[in-house]
Amino acid sequence: MRRQVLRVLGLLLVASGLEAENATAGESALITPQAIQGTGEYSNSPSLIIDGQTLAEETAWNDDACVYWEKPQAGFVITLGTVHEITGLTIQADNNDDYVIETSMDGSVFSPLLVVLGDWGEVSTGMDTLSTLQDDSHLVPEMTLTPMPAKYLRLSARNGDEAYSVSELSLYGSKVESGSVGPVVVTGQGTTPSTAVGSLLKPQSIHGIGKYTRSEKLIVDGKMPEQGAKHNSRQCVHWSDPRTHFIIDLGQVQRINAVAMQVARDPTHR
Repeated sequence: MRRQVLRVLGLLLVASGLEAENATAGESALITPQAIQGTGEYSNSPSLIIDGQTLAEETAWNDDACVYWEKPQAGFVITLGTVHEITGLTIQADNNDDYVIETSMDGSVFSPLLVVLGDWGEVSTGMDTLSTLQDDSHLVPEMTLTPMPAKYLRLSARNGDEAYSVSELSLYGSKVESGSVGPVVVTGQGTTPSTAVGSLLKPQSIHGIGKYTRSEKLIVDGKMPEQGAKHNSRQCVHWSDPRTHFIIDLGQVQRINAVAMQVARDPTHR
């Protein structure tokens, strides 16, 4: 695939000082969701996804105990009720599809948590159980999860044979103490909200490598150009060589919990 040109307009780093009850993965407990809501067309009640009941391996994908749908047009939002730090999960889903799990603090803006790939499972047909938990017999080593705080989770599917099914999604983690969740961070001219937990980091320095235009300090100055600004405006750092990159020095070890970034619309950014 041809590498796309990357043009950075601005970057804000947000870190968290979360203090959670039983915050380590080893002390995580099963989370009991408050509710689940589905969108799009699907069969059977979404409540089956969070009822705590798993099926025998290789159960048919369209079994009455499964929530199933065709084509990637359905999605499900799980409400946890209170903020939890998600440290692990187990999912039982159709064996040959990818399942996407995202987190949110407000139920509107979602961030990736984990993509469970269709070729990670062990069964050849039907429902397959996969887990991030070390002591689970269904542990999949490739399923690595970075703990994230969430009040909502979104489940969707893609790729595979476009015949999707989930019978259970079990979440593990710990409640985040009241008062430790920061306010919503809004970027740009109040037009691009990004929910974050914690406070804004102030980088110590930034160093650019390669050829680029304008000072790299614009990337970490905390100022967002107006939405729709040209990629080569005076407030932006831009370049055409994909080998160009930037190193940001935070001064000390920080826990990065969220990122807000303003970039050119079309290129791929990473």
